[in-house]
Amino acid sequence: MQAAAPQFCPYCGRRFPPVHQYRFCDSCGQPTVSSAPSPQAPIPSSVTTQPVGASPRTKVNPLVIMVAGIALIAVIGAIIYLSAGLLNEGTSSKADSSATSPSATAPNARIIGTVVQKPGTPPEIDYIVITIDNPASGTPLRVSKDDLTIFYQDSENTEKVSYPPAGRSSGFISNGDDKASISTCSDIAKQPTYKAVWCYLNDGTSNPLAPGKSSDIYIFVGGLSAPLMEDSAFRIELEHPSANWSQTLMGQTPPHLEPLPTTEAPAPTVEAVSATPSPTTEAASPQPTQPAQPGIIFTPPSLPQGQPTAVPAVPVVQPTAAPQVGPTAAPQAQPTATPTLVRLPARNVQQRPHVFVGTAKKGGQLVPTGTKITVWIEGYADPVGESTTEVPAASGNNYSVMVYQYGTIISSTSSLSFHIGKQDTGQVHAWTQGGGSILDLTVD
Repeated sequence: MQAAAPQFCPYCGRRFPPVHQYRFCDSCGQPTVSSAPSPQAPIPSSVTTQPVGASPRTKVNPLVIMVAGIALIAVIGAIIYLSAGLLNEGTSSKADSSATSPSATAPNARIIGTVVQKPGTPPEIDYIVITIDNPASGTPLRVSKDDLTIFYQDSENTEKVSYPPAGRSSGFISNGDDKASISTCSDIAKQPTYKAVWCYLNDGTSNPLAPGKSSDIYIFVGGLSAPLMEDSAFRIELEHPSANWSQTLMGQTPPHLEPLPTTEAPAPTVEAVSATPSPTTEAASPQPTQPAQPGIIFTPPSLPQGQPTAVPAVPVVQPTAAPQVGPTAAPQAQPTATPTLVRLPARNVQQRPHVFVGTAKKGGQLVPTGTKITVWIEGYADPVGESTTEVPAASGNNYSVMVYQYGTIISSTSSLSFHIGKQDTGQVHAWTQGGGSILDLTVD
């Protein structure tokens, strides 16, 4: 009895079609006769794993596997890079917001404007005005040469802006109309040893700068090697380490600068007039020079009235000889030798000094640089102000001196006397707290 034809290939497991006329499997090529090995015969590993109905496997090229691996690594790397970038962006944005958060309490500076020098062609910038705003949420801000550093830069100059030296100017400007202090700072900036100088607008009560307050800083650039002209860019850097604050300001001068009208040049003269009233009002008090004449002046009137007839010669001899010798020799010598001059009390730092600027001349000529200028008040052995003359500035001024308050010895009615070297100029002036005056000194 002939065995029934198998329905499945004993080697690959493929199902034969209903009508099977082949001796070999059309899939794996193995014989299909009943004499063929039983299904229990070993099946090649390459065949047993192939599922029923699957097509024969094809050999995979190793190069394809390598390329696919490289592509997979590249994709994974790109994903990691993008993820890290997003993470860093989020972190940096947080860092930026945390870095800028203190701006709510940090001071803020801004440029107010520029001021042209005295009439000249072409016109040049004399000083730049900036203002510092201390927010209400901030802390008191000290503004001094020890706390604040200022740098100036333009296309031709790079300078550290200096603060006025001790003994010349306090570096304070009481208000925008304080022409004497502004002139002093401007003159210092034009000295050979300086290029730029900054002074602080301060009435003596606003240092440190309180929260919620603002104040101006004047930056004098008239001494720069290359003057700051019209249509020029400039840069100002402010550094305040103790307040952990720094700021950079960018500015541009106007495209066209108009020279100051010549009518504004006499501004110093206006101040000089305010300095003159004291000498002129004291003109009535040149009585110091007339004390020698009262005896002579009073004697003739008493002659005509006492003896109008003929014997006036006798009274004239006696008043002239006797009274002149006694009072002049004894009383006048004792006040000069006997008065005891006292030392000055401690300087009163609560009151701002009075600043005097001007020219110091002897015989009509400016005195040599380095000549001592002193200011005195009667009854004291030490000067209340002293300085030395400098190289004349563009304005012609060659000295500035600050007169300080010591204790409470100086008042608005006190008379200050000025000396050039050891010579008394004979000029006197009143003292005002925080005042500024232009006063030209002369000696023969």
